Amino acid sequence: MTRSPSSPSGEALTREVFTHELSSWLRFDPLAREGRDPEGVHQLRVAARRLRAEMGVLTQTISQKPAAHTSRELRWIGGVLGRQRDLDVLYELLCHVEHEDVPFDASVLALLRRQRERERRHVSEALSSRRYQDLVTTLAAWAVAPPLRRRAHKSASSILRPGVLGGLGELFDTVDSLGPNPTDEDLHRVRIAIKHNRYRCEVATPALGAGADAVAKDLAKAQGVLGDLHDRVVARDFLTRWRASRWPLDEDESRREPVAIALSELSDEMAQLRRRWRAHVAHARRRSTALYLDDDGPAALSDETSDE
Repeated sequence: MTRSPSSPSGEALTREVFTHELSSWLRFDPLAREGRDPEGVHQLRVAARRLRAEMGVLTQTISQKPAAHTSRELRWIGGVLGRQRDLDVLYELLCHVEHEDVPFDASVLALLRRQRERERRHVSEALSSRRYQDLVTTLAAWAVAPPLRRRAHKSASSILRPGVLGGLGELFDTVDSLGPNPTDEDLHRVRIAIKHNRYRCEVATPALGAGADAVAKDLAKAQGVLGDLHDRVVARDFLTRWRASRWPLDEDESRREPVAIALSELSDEMAQLRRRWRAHVAHARRRSTALYLDDDGPAALSDETSDE
């Protein structure tokens, strides 16, 4: 998105965010309900996560109590969708790494198919629930008239810049503290932090301009690399547990070969991905310097500590 000649107000940007996300939500809701295309569940989950992150960016424009409730509901539905999405990703990944000449024991993928079907039923129940309908009704209402705070009339740049810069500063400090050999758990936490900061920059782009957009694109690349790494960590752990529980120590070694091959391939891919993500974060850090150029002057919000 290109920057407008002057920063929009916090109110205008808030309405734009909810209108855009509602449009995405209504587009993918039917696909998620049908359950035939995994992309429907994936995109609806993304919409829930994005909106939660964006509401965090817009905390200075949205009334706190209704925002807190809606954020909890978005987290709930995101969790329901996430359980199915994680199994979809795991299934597709294991199908990809399955060796053509030495296929998996059929029970590996059969187990995942049963688990996926169970989660599809849970998703269907959730999307048919009154709780979910109330959430969608709230989002539709907020696209027209979000619950605004008094300070929402201020320029969006003055409202958003401190939070965007603060979040990026914390992210870069966290990356610096990792050291050369971060654990899988460390990288999982960094991936989540990168994702949240990416969403912050994307929602702030109409107010902060091309600098925020450039940082968001670099963070999206880093998120993608770490996301691929996380998927392979989950697949490795699943196969390791399955192998340990499936076969006793005196089992015929030839039956272990397919899983051993898959684990080796996953390990090689993980090593490559661990080497790639830092360069994208480094690019984002360099480009973030443009965001310190405050066209509107320092944001003065301390005189409005409560306007609920």
